[in-house]
Amino acid sequence: MTDETESIGWDAITAAMENVYGKVEPKHWATPIPWMLGGPDPLHGVSAYESERGAPHWHYVGFGLTELWGKETDDPQYSGFGFELTMRVIRSDEEEPPTWPVSLMQNLARYVYQSGNIFVPGQHMDSNGPICLGADTLLTGLAFAADAELPRLDTPHGEVEFVQIVGVTADELGCAQTWNTDSLLELLRKTNPLLLTDLDRKSLLDDPALAARIDAARERDGASCSSISNARFGFEERDGRLVLRMGAKQVALVAQLLPGRLLHGRGLALHGQDADLQLEPGAEFGFEVTDRVLTLRLTDDQTREIAGALHPKAGRSEVAGLILEIEKTELRDAQGNIVEVIG
Repeated sequence: MTDETESIGWDAITAAMENVYGKVEPKHWATPIPWMLGGPDPLHGVSAYESERGAPHWHYVGFGLTELWGKETDDPQYSGFGFELTMRVIRSDEEEPPTWPVSLMQNLARYVYQSGNIFVPGQHMDSNGPICLGADTLLTGLAFAADAELPRLDTPHGEVEFVQIVGVTADELGCAQTWNTDSLLELLRKTNPLLLTDLDRKSLLDDPALAARIDAARERDGASCSSISNARFGFEERDGRLVLRMGAKQVALVAQLLPGRLLHGRGLALHGQDADLQLEPGAEFGFEVTDRVLTLRLTDDQTREIAGALHPKAGRSEVAGLILEIEKTELRDAQGNIVEVIG
């Protein structure tokens, strides 16, 4: 790292926020021990600005997924991971911004650092519980959008995009997974143009007419989600039969995605800890195994039959020439304690 007075990347982010809010002093949380020195938090800091646009809210921005000081990567196109996280949270009468968005942003940044995966607009994530730990909220998922007030930056270290975190309900997350995240966010923008996260918000699908329109669009468009992860996924050939194993947590989603992908001529990838499954539409049943990847071709009738047989309940069933084994899924908190058992 170069001398920290040469804070080119940090200054670029600050200047972008000043273009929106002027030279005001935001609330800032600095990380005491940086990640590179063994600390637990990858972001060097998070700032929150008070905004009245759309509705009173706090506008958070992170510092640390891009190169804040010297150029450290070999990729000239992007600064660091190429993006910083932002979030907009409804403000009530509190004088200080809440800290739970800071924790959420640090957790997401930790995932990026540990996995190497990045977040881009149009993605979604299941948070496996309230996005604000301990809160009485229906928001248990996340969607990601381009921040409407912060355009992409061109810095001496490369491009920087501002990716906004948006809290969504479980059924809205289901729409993102089995339909399209961008289309879901467009519906949210009709009444919430800046995609403010409100822990007290109800689901869009509470409106029966809107829910029916979404169902029709999902049937028409199919699913944009092309892959999901299921750590319990596995397969084997047993007595001449193909056996598929998966955890109960993702079974309902697989059941929805199968017809949403294969019946529209698209494949679906299921990534497990020890094996991968690539499901493809086909004129007849067939499969092949290469290394740890099983490619399985299904007819339309088989796709419907398997989707109808998948239920989040531990057990064994035979369908469409396959043996399906569903295993219980244990959800754990940050301390490793089991908080829920599915199946």
